[in-house]
Amino acid sequence: MSTALTLAPVCPHIAEEVYLHMGGGLDSVHMEDWPSWDEGLIRDDLEYSMKLIQDIVEIIAAERQKMGSKLRWPLKSVTICGDETTVDSVGVFGAVLAQQGNIKSVEYTGEAPGKKGLVAVSFGPGDVFVDFEVTPEIESEGYARELIRRIQQMRKDMKLDVEDYINCEIKAEEDLERSVSTWKEHISGEVRSKKLIFTDNPGGESVKAWDVSGKEIVIGISISV
Repeated sequence: MSTALTLAPVCPHIAEEVYLHMGGGLDSVHMEDWPSWDEGLIRDDLEYSMKLIQDIVEIIAAERQKMGSKLRWPLKSVTICGDETTVDSVGVFGAVLAQQGNIKSVEYTGEAPGKKGLVAVSFGPGDVFVDFEVTPEIESEGYARELIRRIQQMRKDMKLDVEDYINCEIKAEEDLERSVSTWKEHISGEVRSKKLIFTDNPGGESVKAWDVSGKEIVIGISISV
C-alpha cells in the first residue's frame, strides 16, 4: 500500500487504481497522508559509494571523449587505486561501475599499476587508471554494437513493430566481416533477424549505406514472413 501512496503525486491514476483494488480505507489514495520514512533504513555508506561511482563514470566518459573512444565500445579495463576504505566503497557497486562505464574488467589496488599506456585521473579520495587498448575481441564487440544500432534505426525508419522479424543482408569489408562473425547470433537476437548474411549485393525493402568508424557498410532489411 505504501507504494501506491508514494506513487500518487507522479502517477495519480495508476496509484488510484492500485489503491482501490488493494482495499484502501479512504475514498481516494489522494486523501491519505504521505508515508513516513524510516531513518533506520538510510545507509550513508551506500550513498557515499554511489556518489563515488557517479564521479568515476563521469570521469571515464570525459576521458573517452578526449581519446575519441566511442561509448558503445567497451573499455578493456579500469583500475581503482586508493586506500582500503576507498577501494571497498567503490567495490560495493563494482558491477554498476562496469555496466555504466561499459567496462570489461574493474580492478582494485592500493598502489598505482605499473602497466604503461594507462590514462590516470583523480576522483577525490583515489585515482582511476583507464586502459584504452582496443583488442581484437573489443573491436569485434564494438562493431557488433555499431551494426545493431544501425539496424535498429532502420527498423524504426520502416516503422516496424517490436515483434516483427526481419531478414538482414550486409555488405562489409572482409576484415570487418571476420571481426563480427562470432557475434552474428547475438546481433540477430538483438534486432530480431531470422536470417543475417554477408553478401556483395545486399537487397531488401530498405537498403542503406553507413559509415562506421571510417568503414562503409551497406545494410539491407526485409520483413520476414
